[in-house]
Amino acid sequence: MEISEQERSQYQAGAVEHYAEKFPRALGSEILHMARMAAHLEFDEKRGIQWVGGPSPYNVRMSQQRTPSSSAQKSQCSSLEARLEGLKDEVMVLKGKVEQLEKDAVVKGQPQPHWL
Repeated sequence: MEISEQERSQYQAGAVEHYAEKFPRALGSEILHMARMAAHLEFDEKRGIQWVGGPSPYNVRMSQQRTPSSSAQKSQCSSLEARLEGLKDEVMVLKGKVEQLEKDAVVKGQPQPHWL
């Protein structure tokens, strides 16, 4: 039984809702994968669940695990860059605090700490 793209997308949307309710802690990518794969299954009473088209779910899953998508790589990269910027800001704040402590020590005539 061949289904149209519109029927397939409606089925996938329903499958996403179903899996999200059934597995609330599942990763979004896992839920989407299950929904996409479910769109290619057909239930036959005599033969059970049959694969009726599309890419093999095993091959799709393995290729997703081997090669992260470019959008995932970009988001990973941007989150690392944001983290690096945050660390740079923290270093600058700490540097300012150290400089202020040094100035305070000189003004008060205290000896500089041993690490300076």
